[in-house]
Amino acid sequence: MSGTEPSPRRRERPFQRAKVGPNATNIMAGRDVQATEINNYHGPNSGPRRAIGWKGLVLVFVGVFVVSTVSLQVVLWGSNGHGAGSSVGAGRGGTASADGAGPPFATQVSYPGDPVDPIPSYMNWAVVLDRVLTPSEVAGLERINGGDGQAVWEYLRPLGGRFASVNWQTGPRVTFRMVFLSDRSSPVSIQSMRPVQIGCHDTTAKTLINFVNEGDDAVPTVAFSVLTPDDPVDAVDDQGNSTVPYFRDHQIDLGPGMTPGALDVKVTGEAGKVCAWRFAVGYATAKGQYTETIGDGGRPLTMEAAPLQPVQHIEYGLDPAGHPRWADCATDSNCG
Repeated sequence: MSGTEPSPRRRERPFQRAKVGPNATNIMAGRDVQATEINNYHGPNSGPRRAIGWKGLVLVFVGVFVVSTVSLQVVLWGSNGHGAGSSVGAGRGGTASADGAGPPFATQVSYPGDPVDPIPSYMNWAVVLDRVLTPSEVAGLERINGGDGQAVWEYLRPLGGRFASVNWQTGPRVTFRMVFLSDRSSPVSIQSMRPVQIGCHDTTAKTLINFVNEGDDAVPTVAFSVLTPDDPVDAVDDQGNSTVPYFRDHQIDLGPGMTPGALDVKVTGEAGKVCAWRFAVGYATAKGQYTETIGDGGRPLTMEAAPLQPVQHIEYGLDPAGHPRWADCATDSNCG
């Protein structure tokens, strides 16, 4: 890419107000003359028609210079659009921003379990906590149908639960949705995307609660692995298998009359780790090609793998007779 598109900075004008103390004396015509002022009145160069000395002339000159400079700055400030009637800085959702004014696009990210992306019934899910559930909390969990992953998530999230991924043979995976939006007055085309600023550390989770079904997850649009960040973001086929680099044959067009661009992104992480990253997104406008680094609302995107050896592991599934049940994997050999 040829560079990063500069973002305009708005100069903030400090607001100042003079402070008047409770003991301040206002000098007004017709007031009583104080003794200190009477004494000064009879001093050298004082009284009616007193002459102005060379120090006074210097002070007058400096005062005129300061007042003139401040007046000029006020005029320049207003001419640059910083006055009360300025339209600079209109918020998103108003009229379309001019090219080059504000960010080229915005992103909205939703993970499974979010209100806009609820977990489908009988879809694989996993939740982790940094502590062990109490017996009463386990009893409350067992009253929920584990096939309803959204209900389980809404029960465990207030207890400190985090959506996670179990360690499949291919590595822990999470699929999330990323929507691209733009209020530019001319088109913006997203032409590449790669993970950057990747960092992973051991999960702190002690408890794993999960449901494993024989069905497949929804097929994502693109896929990548944080373990191989230099590999292109791939397109996938109907079975969810990676095929060719997605942006070799696609681009996401944003702008007037365009439908917001959406990608279902499948990310493969590292077993037993929490990984975070951002995306370097290459895009083009009528003025050139640029790169924007994005995350999730200013924060990195994240995914968490389940702990390799959880202290507590509870699983929802089928017993040997084919009946659905909750199982404590510490005592049930058919679990896990």
